Amino acid sequence: MYVDKSQVIDKIAELMASVKGVATTYDESKTAMEKLGALDFSNPDDVAQWQDLAEKARVYNVSSNIDALHETMEMDLMKVETDYVLTDSKSLTSPAGFHPDENVFVQATIAIHTNRPSDHDGIFVDGAGKQLYIHAMNR
Repeated sequence: MYVDKSQVIDKIAELMASVKGVATTYDESKTAMEKLGALDFSNPDDVAQWQDLAEKARVYNVSSNIDALHETMEMDLMKVETDYVLTDSKSLTSPAGFHPDENVFVQATIAIHTNRPSDHDGIFVDGAGKQLYIHAMNR
């Protein structure tokens, strides 16, 4: 099933616009992120640094989100529009840019979409003896 990735493209553009013109480099933002975790808010000097560090750390978070969305753009995805899907994976992975309730997942090697899993009683193991797992969709 075709998965429309336009919302991922839109989210990348939105995130890039949110950091456009910010003078913080990726390395500076990563360092700020690390420093934020070590702040002692009982120390007035640390409290004074918080806002500057938080803004720099935001660039790191945005960059990480953009990287994850670019990975999504390269993935083969499947949209499950049935009540169940049988796969060779124990779990389904919802990629960056999609909420699990959208039923968009990383494409499994084996994916049998069905509304009635009982119709497939004999194929919970594929021809090579590989276990198949049934996943109920949130509908």
